[in-house]
Amino acid sequence: NVVSWNAIITGYTQNGPVEKALEVFKQMQLADVKPNSTTFASILPACAKMGALEQGMDIHQSIIENGFLSDVVVANALVDMYSKCGNMQKARELFEKISQKTVISWNAMVAGYAQNGFAEMALEAFKQMQLAGLKPNSTTF
Repeated sequence: NVVSWNAIITGYTQNGPVEKALEVFKQMQLADVKPNSTTFASILPACAKMGALEQGMDIHQSIIENGFLSDVVVANALVDMYSKCGNMQKARELFEKISQKTVISWNAMVAGYAQNGFAEMALEAFKQMQLAGLKPNSTTF
């Protein structure tokens, strides 16, 4: 069932080898097991760690097809994946569509800007996060 598949995907994403997470995700699809929000929130960090933008974009399409784009956890994982893969334009576009932004949403943008060489934009996002009434956490720094 999907819970078992998710556990395996999460294990590989967190502990490696990360490539195996994508292999298991493909096997899951071949087995006609329908992914859920946990599946997507678990596989996107694997793409982010590998810099696998193309696979991440394919998964993004699957998220849309399966109706999980409005899930804030999935949306945050998408923003994080795009930012870590260097596509800040797409990360920002998705970030803007998140209706209930969390500290995790903002952290993905702050880190993405910083890691991609946009220091001033990172500082601006940090300020905007605070203006939105959200407190930075240890990940923010």
